[in-house]
Amino acid sequence: MRKYDCELFDSAASKALDALCIETQGVSGYELMAQAGHQAYLLLVARYWRAKSVVVFCGPGNNGGDGYVLARLLHQAGFGAQVYSLKEPATKDARRAAQEANSAGVKIDTWRADMDWQADLLVDAMLGIGLKTSLRADYLSCVREINQRNLPVLAIDVPTGVDADTGGLLPEAIVADSTITFITRKAGLYSGPALNVRGELYFSDLAVAPELYDRFDPTARLIQAALPDRKPDSHKGSYGQVAALGGERTMRGAIFLSSHAALRSGAGLVTAHTPDAGVTEIDEVMSQQWRIGDALPKCDVLLFGPGAGQGEWAQAAFEAAQDFDKLKVFDADALALLADRPNRDDQRIITPHPGEAARLLGVSKTQIQTDRFQAVRDLQAKYGGVAVLKGAGTLVCDGDQLQLCDRGNAGMATAGSGDVLAGIIAALLAQGLVPMAAACQGVLLHAIAGDLATAEQSEQGVIASSITAHIPQAIKIGSDST
Repeated sequence: MRKYDCELFDSAASKALDALCIETQGVSGYELMAQAGHQAYLLLVARYWRAKSVVVFCGPGNNGGDGYVLARLLHQAGFGAQVYSLKEPATKDARRAAQEANSAGVKIDTWRADMDWQADLLVDAMLGIGLKTSLRADYLSCVREINQRNLPVLAIDVPTGVDADTGGLLPEAIVADSTITFITRKAGLYSGPALNVRGELYFSDLAVAPELYDRFDPTARLIQAALPDRKPDSHKGSYGQVAALGGERTMRGAIFLSSHAALRSGAGLVTAHTPDAGVTEIDEVMSQQWRIGDALPKCDVLLFGPGAGQGEWAQAAFEAAQDFDKLKVFDADALALLADRPNRDDQRIITPHPGEAARLLGVSKTQIQTDRFQAVRDLQAKYGGVAVLKGAGTLVCDGDQLQLCDRGNAGMATAGSGDVLAGIIAALLAQGLVPMAAACQGVLLHAIAGDLATAEQSEQGVIASSITAHIPQAIKIGSDST
């Protein structure tokens, strides 16, 4: 894989890289525009070849210019191609593209809300990465009309209404069936609400020289598999001991989901420590009672939180964990306790979902989802160690690196799924991975296992134990890809 294929960039880097390509590669801005339009054309005829009439909505910038190029190519190939302009072309290259489309016979009209038009396919070439504030009234009206038509939409570079840097919506966005993005993989297309509207994602580098990417720092990198090896002469002690602390009586299942996942992920020994004596149906998971005032169990990694509750027992466990000087994973109820008594710990991994992240940062869930990249940075800065912000496009940050998982599916939005992830991460820590690597590889394994479970059972049919059952196969897939 080429290095930049796993790098995500913001809009500033994307624009600078575009300019650098023009400066150093002897290619003009219009030639890049023509290449982008051609790549969009190739995708359109391959994916939507049944479409007879295509309406292209063009804005005033170079994103609109890509749309004019596409409309000309469609017209020349015999498609019915109509352009609706939201505003007259404002750049030299966009004006040239519009003039060439007009000369080729493409019908170009100014869009109005009361127009009567029909199409089989729509193309969104209105704003691209240029949008940073809320949509102007005319654009918002057009976005709403396009969405109400319930027709397939191909978005050029970024669906109108999506913030290319954060993945937030401003405030509404085109709901695309597919998006083709150019030169860089835009970070905002990989996490948060943008995943609900981008559709199938395609990428073309437009033949930009690979070495040019090295001049820019990516916003994030896609997680790549890098699992630990197991040596032939090893024994259970070689792969660490995990102590899982939680499982209040009415939520006993949570801690055993975590414990089972830790075993399935390769930990040598896993013990569930609960408020009162319990029995688990998982024979390989040991079960012990932990009482208030007891010393924390001896282990290599402490996993605290799943099913712990927030009562007297959980608060005592939380206080005891503050003096635990080894690696630890805090999930679920541990995060609620941490939000009330925040502290930094560089030996800790926290794994909040958006609601928990909002509580940890003292903001709304909407604010978290509006800019998940900043939210995970803020979590790490406040609490230290490694922060994992779960959800579509899960993010992992240790203060220096930010990585994103582009695997997983909506079937994983089920009770206990987060408990399974916490167990996987704890197991990888026990096997010797450093916290950032353990968090990243745990997130990736969890996502691959979730994809396998969904392929077998459907998104609606997946439960947390389904994910656990597929961990061994996910490990094999991850090991084979390293």
